[in-house]
Amino acid sequence: MPAILKREFNIDKIIQETSRTKTFVLSPVDKLPFNFISGQWVNLSLIPTQENPIVASRPYSIASSPANNSSIQITFNIVGSFTNQLDKMQVNEKVMVMGPFGHFKFIESEIKNAVFIAGGIGITPMMSMARYSNDKQLSLPITFLYSNKSIESVAFFSELNELAKSNKHMDMVFTLTSSDSLPENWNGETGRINKQMIEKYVKDVSQSTYFICGPIKMTQEIATLLKEELNVQSECIKVEGWG
Repeated sequence: MPAILKREFNIDKIIQETSRTKTFVLSPVDKLPFNFISGQWVNLSLIPTQENPIVASRPYSIASSPANNSSIQITFNIVGSFTNQLDKMQVNEKVMVMGPFGHFKFIESEIKNAVFIAGGIGITPMMSMARYSNDKQLSLPITFLYSNKSIESVAFFSELNELAKSNKHMDMVFTLTSSDSLPENWNGETGRINKQMIEKYVKDVSQSTYFICGPIKMTQEIATLLKEELNVQSECIKVEGWG
């Protein structure tokens, strides 16, 4: 296996996804390809300086499609000291990227039906999977369940609707957990993702492969539900969580 190197990347573009969520479009300064599989993540750090010779790093799932290996996208919530530093960065500044890492991989040849279950910023690896599916025009059936507290916190809302429109094999389901802030004429689901919601939208519960990403409490609860209440085999459940 080749060594995984830390490489310098340029910030080509900054996208404001929500009031507290940003996307960086990054390209390698050395112009060499960056190959990865949807679902993998990278370790991102700032460039050391004389004033700050020791810099922190954080893992971020890649949100872009591996069909494009000339750049990557990482999306983050602005929630702490590290992301506050990222928030202040500008286009054409540099960061260090190491990777890719991780076993939360979307390999279409191994999947009969895919179910994406995302909570909040846990959407990022599934964005890579959904974008890749459209780029490659896969005929793989995908059910996409995406949970957020409010409509204001839904990242990629417009793009996800467009992806679902252009991919007849993908069913997109949004659910909002805060009943106090439902938008007028909301036609999505409400409440947390549960057994009833999964049974309502997933056509073949026992023969699907599940990708679950979000806060660790959520991912554990859904993985347990799938195994104990819906009889899904452990090898068909892939989980990535944090917190």
